[in-house]
Amino acid sequence: MAKKTSKTTIQVDDSFTIKDEFKNLLPRLSADDIRKLERSILKEGCRDKLIIWDEENLLIDGHHRYEICDNHRNAMIRKHKRLYEVERKSFKSKEEAVAWVIDNQRGRRNMNKFQWAEVVLENKSSIKATAKANQRAGGGAVRKKSAKPVNTLDTLAKLAGISRPTLQQIEYILDNADQKTIDKLRKGEAGYSINSVYEALKEAQPNKDTATPKRTSPMRNIAVRIEKVISTLNDIDKKCTQIDRTNFYDKIINWAMDKKAGLAEPVE
Repeated sequence: MAKKTSKTTIQVDDSFTIKDEFKNLLPRLSADDIRKLERSILKEGCRDKLIIWDEENLLIDGHHRYEICDNHRNAMIRKHKRLYEVERKSFKSKEEAVAWVIDNQRGRRNMNKFQWAEVVLENKSSIKATAKANQRAGGGAVRKKSAKPVNTLDTLAKLAGISRPTLQQIEYILDNADQKTIDKLRKGEAGYSINSVYEALKEAQPNKDTATPKRTSPMRNIAVRIEKVISTLNDIDKKCTQIDRTNFYDKIINWAMDKKAGLAEPVE
């Protein structure tokens, strides 16, 4: 293992550890992309540095490059005199490291909007925590009252490189679409756009007002019917004196009860 001199020194270092939480943070490259990367590395060497989280001695960026170099260790050393270079970076927390990896890879990975949205949504809590920590760091230990609160959706959308409405559509799709549709959006198949899938899902959702009618109390139903009776009686002869509504509801209810018992008399 090469001796460390400083954090800014670029050096060959094989002492770091690898964990699945960072290895699987982003989707793996396709088999075709891995073959292209392998050919490039074998021909020109590993040009991009592997990034190590210094405090944890953990590889956080460059897992594919590491695997290729390790699989061709002897050939790489023989032809290029080294396997790869590493750069150690300092992060205060795992959340901060996660946010950095996503931001760093967004301009390099050949991933579509849907895939990037999936990544940031899966790491929503980490990204939110990092945004709040950065805000506190910028304004002191305690956030000023005048400072705007962190908007998680805006932060996620910016990190994914998409608009907030698009992110909200994708979140709805992930919650409601079947796996086959999600896979097609990940692959960017023709005929499957984020907006069209979202609209189709919204249309397929039953209208809550019609699917689950509001329950009304029996007294409310009686009151509505009484109002209709009064309106009808008033319309019979508008020239007549309007019906006196004083205790009218009670009279009609009592009359209905008497009628049921066979004792009904005309309502006054």
